[in-house]
Amino acid sequence: MNNRDNIVIGIDGGGSYTRVTVADFTGQILAQVRKGGTNRLHNIQAEEHLRTGILDALSAAGRQLEHVTSITAALAGIDQPGDEKWAMEVLHELGISTHGQVVNDTLAAHRSIFLGRPGIVAIGGTGSLIFGINEEGRMVRNDDFAHYARVAARFITYETVYAIISGYDEEADLPLVGLMLQHLGCSSTQELAELALRGYGVDKRSQNRMLGDMAHLITEAADTGIPLAVNICNEAARQTAVGIRLIGATFRASEILVSFSGSCITSPYLKKAVLAQLKNGSGIKNETDPKFVYVEQRLPSDIGAVMMAYEAVGRRTTESMMNRLGQPYNINKLEI
Repeated sequence: MNNRDNIVIGIDGGGSYTRVTVADFTGQILAQVRKGGTNRLHNIQAEEHLRTGILDALSAAGRQLEHVTSITAALAGIDQPGDEKWAMEVLHELGISTHGQVVNDTLAAHRSIFLGRPGIVAIGGTGSLIFGINEEGRMVRNDDFAHYARVAARFITYETVYAIISGYDEEADLPLVGLMLQHLGCSSTQELAELALRGYGVDKRSQNRMLGDMAHLITEAADTGIPLAVNICNEAARQTAVGIRLIGATFRASEILVSFSGSCITSPYLKKAVLAQLKNGSGIKNETDPKFVYVEQRLPSDIGAVMMAYEAVGRRTTESMMNRLGQPYNINKLEI
C-alpha cells in the first residue's frame, strides 16, 4: 500500500451521468472523468459507461488496472441484494472485482455530505430516494416504509402533463403550458394528448429521459409563481418531507442534519418548499418534534465513494487526506 502507484477509485453513477475519480493514498486527486448514466433502469449502456469510465480515468491518471487497491462504485438502482451483480461482473472482467464493492449511490452522497456523522439525505434528480444513518449507525430508506416521494424529474413533468391534458390548468398557467407544448412539438392540448397516448413516439427509457429533461421548466415556473407549477412542486415537496420525517422517527436526537442532492430537489423553489414543509410539518406544534438542520453538500458524491474505497481496505480518511480531496472544490478545511 506504500507503493506510490497504488490508487483508489470512487464512482458516483446516476441515471443521467457518472463521475469517476482516481485518487492516491495521500488524498491527491489524479483524474476525474464524466460518462453517461450507469443506472440500468434508465440507461441501456450502463455497463459500457462503467467500463469505459474506469479505463478512461486510469488512463488520465497514468495508472494501470493492477494499481487499483480499492474501488467503490456507488450506483443508482442498486436497491436489492443481487442488483449489484451486473456491475460486479464488469469489475471482474477488468480484473479488479476482488478489490471492489458496489453500493447504492445514496451511501456515497451521505458520506460526502455528513463525513461520517448521522443525517438524512434526500435524492431528487433522475431518480428519487431518501436515506438516513442514525446515531446507532442504522441505515434506513424511505422505501423501507413502503414510501416513495415523486420528486424525480420525470414525475414532476408527468404530473404537469397530466394536469394540462385533463384541464386542471388555468389562464395564469398559459406561459408554462405554451413552453411545454413547444418543447414537445405540439400546437394544442389535443395534440399533446395524442402524443402521450403514443408514448411520445419513443421507448419507455427515452420517454422518461425526455420528460425528465423538461422538469426544469416546471421548477423555474414555480419560482415565478405559475399556479400549476407551484401546486405540482408543493406536492412533491410534501411527499419528500414525509419521507424525511419517517426516517427522522428512527433518530433520537432533537436536531437532525438533513441535505439534498439532485437537480430537482436542489432547484431554488423545491429546496425552499421542502425546508418549509420540514419546518412547519402538519402545523400542529409538538414539543417532541425534531428540528431539521440543513447542511449544504460541499463535496460531490464521487468523493464520498473515494472515502468509502479507502475505508474498504482499512485506511481511515485523515484530516490531511480530506483537505486534499477538497482542494479542487475550493474547500480549505473540512471537519471529520
